[in-house]
Amino acid sequence: MAKRRGFPFFLYYLYQSVAAANTVQPFRLRIEGEDVFLYDTVDAGSTIARDDGTFGFGYFKYSEDIEQFMAEGLREVARVRATTGLERRNLQGMIRYSPVPWLDFTSLSHPRRFSAGDSCPWITFGKMTEIAGRRSMPMSVHVHHALVDGADIGAYVDEFQRRMNME
Repeated sequence: MAKRRGFPFFLYYLYQSVAAANTVQPFRLRIEGEDVFLYDTVDAGSTIARDDGTFGFGYFKYSEDIEQFMAEGLREVARVRATTGLERRNLQGMIRYSPVPWLDFTSLSHPRRFSAGDSCPWITFGKMTEIAGRRSMPMSVHVHHALVDGADIGAYVDEFQRRMNME
């Protein structure tokens, strides 16, 4: 689908992932101070590789309109690749992504400081592989279990898979 529509695969699966997450209410919950807050929508924050081997952080505002998301996403990727250093934004209303397209992993964890109060989900996608005509891509989902449980992760994964299977 991404090739057929001329979308970069990274932005395509990022869009489908954040769109799926927006359909599962617990993925929009955040702990802010002593309160739990429900966002109407959540956006995506992702590492972006640069040609010099470094990376930066890109921020992608969710839109139900995939064409708008792609246009803004392409601008954001170009902006990050044209910069140096790390621009960090402390935004609760997003999902943090770490693509590692060089690695076909079976397990992955992120270092986290839970004392920092970050309740955003972290989702990592790995290398796309094809075996016997079937494509797969590893995914790791880290959540704050006071907000998101296994059934919620299952609902998110099912919705993401449904979206990736759309023709």
